[in-house]
Amino acid sequence: MNIRIIAAALATGSCIAALAVPAAAQTQPQFRSYDIPAGSLKAALDAYGRQSGRPIIYRADEVRSAKSAGYRGNAQADQALEAVLSGTGFSARAGEAGSVAVVRENAGNPGIDNAPAYADDSAAADVGGEILVTARKRSETLRDVPTAITAFSSQTLEQIGASDFNDYALRVPGLGFANFGAAPLRGVGPQISVRGLPDTGYYVGETPIPTANLKLVDINRVEVLKGPQGTLYGASSMSGLVKVVPNIPNLGEVEGRGELTLSSTKHGGFNYDVSGMANAPLVQDKLAARIVGYKTRQDGFIDKVPATDAAGGLDLGATIKDTNVEKIWGLRASLVARPTEWLDIEASALHENQDAADVGLYDTFVRDVTGNFGNLSPVVEPNENKLSLYNLTLRADAGAFDVTTSTSYYDMKSYTFEDRALLGNFFVGLLTAQAPAVVAGLVAGGVLPAGSTVVSPPNMTFFAPGSNTTDIHLKRWVQEVRLSSKGQGPLNWTLGGFYQDTSSLADYFGSIPTAIQAATISVDVPGQGIVPFPLLSSDIVINRFTVVDTRELGLFGEVSYELTDKLTFAVGGRLYQSKFAQVLTDRSASIFVPTALNAPRGKVTDSGFVPKVNLSFRPDDDTMLYAQVSKGFRSGSFTNTSGVSPLCADELAEFGLTRGDVVPLKSDTLWSYEGGAKVSRLDRRLFVDVAVYYNQWSDLQQSFAFQCGMALSVNAGKARSYGAELAVDARPVDGLSLGLAAGYLNSKITESDSRSILNEGDSFTLAPKWTFAGNGQYDFPMGGGFDGYFRADYQYQSATKFDFQGLPSSRKSAFEVVNARIGIVSDRWDAALFVNNLFNEEAVLADLTLGIAGTPVPLGSDNRRIRPFTPRTVGLNFAIRY
Repeated sequence: MNIRIIAAALATGSCIAALAVPAAAQTQPQFRSYDIPAGSLKAALDAYGRQSGRPIIYRADEVRSAKSAGYRGNAQADQALEAVLSGTGFSARAGEAGSVAVVRENAGNPGIDNAPAYADDSAAADVGGEILVTARKRSETLRDVPTAITAFSSQTLEQIGASDFNDYALRVPGLGFANFGAAPLRGVGPQISVRGLPDTGYYVGETPIPTANLKLVDINRVEVLKGPQGTLYGASSMSGLVKVVPNIPNLGEVEGRGELTLSSTKHGGFNYDVSGMANAPLVQDKLAARIVGYKTRQDGFIDKVPATDAAGGLDLGATIKDTNVEKIWGLRASLVARPTEWLDIEASALHENQDAADVGLYDTFVRDVTGNFGNLSPVVEPNENKLSLYNLTLRADAGAFDVTTSTSYYDMKSYTFEDRALLGNFFVGLLTAQAPAVVAGLVAGGVLPAGSTVVSPPNMTFFAPGSNTTDIHLKRWVQEVRLSSKGQGPLNWTLGGFYQDTSSLADYFGSIPTAIQAATISVDVPGQGIVPFPLLSSDIVINRFTVVDTRELGLFGEVSYELTDKLTFAVGGRLYQSKFAQVLTDRSASIFVPTALNAPRGKVTDSGFVPKVNLSFRPDDDTMLYAQVSKGFRSGSFTNTSGVSPLCADELAEFGLTRGDVVPLKSDTLWSYEGGAKVSRLDRRLFVDVAVYYNQWSDLQQSFAFQCGMALSVNAGKARSYGAELAVDARPVDGLSLGLAAGYLNSKITESDSRSILNEGDSFTLAPKWTFAGNGQYDFPMGGGFDGYFRADYQYQSATKFDFQGLPSSRKSAFEVVNARIGIVSDRWDAALFVNNLFNEEAVLADLTLGIAGTPVPLGSDNRRIRPFTPRTVGLNFAIRY
């Protein structure tokens, strides 16, 4: 094993051992002294949590306006809590692992209720990271889960002004991503990697969906699970999982919230974000409804700078300002019914419309020449995404265990228009580099006689008109049934079954500039002299219709047992089967030779088993050590070689294939080894989480680039990664909160194929070696029922890359972003002044450069098409609640 790995493990182990030393050798006394001042219930609960050492779970928006008489004196923990809650209208309910959930008091149910909460109760705490999570599909506090998780409570999301994925992603150690903006380009949302590994799942409540770009409104919490999650969550969670949990209707009280954000962006203009929530019990404690609506407009900051050819260079046309305006609107409605004490029924519907008036990409050529964010395409390139999500969940108390069944339907339609004026750059470079190989292929295929050679590559115009459109319609049904133990004894377990059926239709259509279609390549043909051959066989460069059906079945389970009062052993596994089928119709143009086919239906079935083993140890109430071994997988599929050019026949033969064959892709697999510690000290004013990991990735699904300009995906190669993560939350004095999250990642391809675009020794894509996030907030009383706060956030990611091709467009430079916020909080309203991206960092979020290595670009510039981080934005946020 590498010496650096051993040294890092020893150093980290020493830190963990130091932290694991119990704060006090003796057992905590039954009675203790409490000094909890009168005031807001939230402050009283925070003080009680620190002084008692018990995790306290509550909804910040509920307890913020309540008042407590506090408590001073010696008492047992339950007695002190009842005194704090006396007369507040709230009561305590016992949870798992000693936690206590504070909820609104129901008639005839005062004091501490020992009934456990359901696995998705939307109660989120704000006490030193004590958030109720459902990472293991049962309710438990964040610090009781023996694996690495980053979670954001509703209050934290409000404090950082989080409205979408980007706003919390940079705060997660070890997370890398690429994002094209509000409306997914070609139906593809953010590309997420966790610890450098692809295939990260994304859940909304109980439902896995393929996009992570949903607007964050009335959200209870966000959980980011690290490492393979296939045991409980199945495919598409090989590296980890992002789980967004919306608030559910409140059965006991009418409540509402309205929020308005006004802001202005450098290089752009005026933005607004408005949202509202209304909750009403329709039958007290039996039936409630909750409705959420929102609308957002982000002004553009990228200009359209049409370009035309000119002698020796380009003429830039009249600038059209700020074309990349993004608009989002959505509605979410939910209903909760409790017809009996043992049954809850939840129904929800969500619709969101994401619309971008123009692609949010700028050309570095324009940035270099004009100093502004500008795009050279002569026409606007809109894209739109419409999605709907429906869910019905039933939760029943069956006595000895709980039963949960969830049924979901997801529907997404996406449209993207892309200008192809710059496509000439691609074909010039392609033909310049590949023309000799293409002609050799024509000779080998008998199209040209032996001895034919290339005289000159084509000569064509850069900026002739052309376009490409992508229409995608995806539908998904998901059904899951789970049985779970109550969590009241040494044995806890979860058993379940999963079914998912996904159908997608994709229509790709693209025309090419006339000048490109008419371009020819000159070939010296023996006996015929110089003969021109057309570059393409048609002006329709893309005309492909694809239907893909995917089905996944899974049986899963996880069992944990407390071997002693300090040591717990857990084991889990998942049996899975996935079926992938595709029908392809292709009428695309190929270089020299037409590609016209109705490909046969391809089918692939993949199955397997993924296990997980976990051991956790609690030397005292404030320390947990854990070790875990788990396996993850990414579902297989296939590559249909019917769409490959006939000119690639020789290269296909190297793989033992002929055109029209179906190449199965089996699941690539990941073995992950993780160890860590979760520690609290200084009367729960300091929380430290440490994790180290080592991953082995096999049978990578990777792309092989052919000399003929095509590509083929196969299983080949191996890789490994290792790293460490640290998270610290501290409250050194009353009112001051400090946070730090840091990650180190070392990734490397260890085995590849000479024909692959991967090279041994390459690092992974979207795998920054260093990630760092720090924050500080100071809360202070202002008198008259008002509190104030100052907050600053800092995020840093080191350099990484978007793909393995080694092109300039692969680069993602290191960047750092600073946000600042100052605000006032009262019982009924909040107001905040904020600055995001304070120093106007021009970070790269995504790259869609058209071209290949050596491609001629305007005026010889190393042109790239980049999605930047939103420039400095200054704004005012106002929220009111009742």
